[in-house]
Amino acid sequence: MLSILIPTYNFNCLPLVESLQLQAEQLGITYEIIVIDDHSTTPPPENTQISTLPNCRYIELPENIGRAKIRNMLAEKAQHENLLFLDCDMRLPADDFLKRYSAFCNEGEMVICGGLRYATQAPSDKRLYLHWLYGQQREIISIKHRQRHPYHAFLSSNFFINKSLFNKIKFDEQLKKYGHEDSLFGIRLKELNATILHIDNPLIHIGLETSCRILEKERESIANLVFIYQHIIKEEALAQEIKLLRYGLLAKKIGANKLILSLFNLLQKPLLRNIESRRPNLLLLDFYKLGYLCKFL
Repeated sequence: MLSILIPTYNFNCLPLVESLQLQAEQLGITYEIIVIDDHSTTPPPENTQISTLPNCRYIELPENIGRAKIRNMLAEKAQHENLLFLDCDMRLPADDFLKRYSAFCNEGEMVICGGLRYATQAPSDKRLYLHWLYGQQREIISIKHRQRHPYHAFLSSNFFINKSLFNKIKFDEQLKKYGHEDSLFGIRLKELNATILHIDNPLIHIGLETSCRILEKERESIANLVFIYQHIIKEEALAQEIKLLRYGLLAKKIGANKLILSLFNLLQKPLLRNIESRRPNLLLLDFYKLGYLCKFL
């Protein structure tokens, strides 16, 4: 009835799996939980216990295959028609998390997105503050906004989809690194005019990363965005869904990209000092991302 699919990398997701397995048992549904480790550099030993739980499988890959391909692999291994994709660095906020999704198991080809939350209290480790602040101010999107912009608000970290619909789209395996797999999947859903429903069933993101790593991932994400723009999808559709690209292309069109790039190169060090400080300014992070994007346009 339900396949719960979790890609993982260098993260102990045993507590998440145990919580999911308990809820599934209490619901009395037919289910499986599959966790695939994408060749972690330091695989948590706790994850090997997942295979000892009823209806659970844990698989370690011999090489890293990337965020898109591993999700497609999870879907291929799934035995059931209903797929629930979850990120590994999450915590269940409620005892009825699975129950809310199970209500849609017989609804046919559609996508259900549950949303995302962060802890209300800021982390004591200042290196994690940027990730928490960005999550609070940019990634937590109200249910009303998500419902008004269903395809734009798609996130791969917590979504339910019928397998037959998933197989019409899949994640684009041309994307090897981090970033914008969600954006491209949402655009493909829009092209198919697929039914997408946003509900209030969030997961709590607990895998905060350091400011240094967040900046690395932002640069990887921009490189992926440029690759999508140059090789995969029409400019109009992509720019319509991704504000950063829209502003970058506008800057290029009016001839401001060279000025932005010059300012970026001149101010890069003070920008980074602020972004990695105890009080990061997200507008400065936005400018950093725009300046970095202008290097490629």
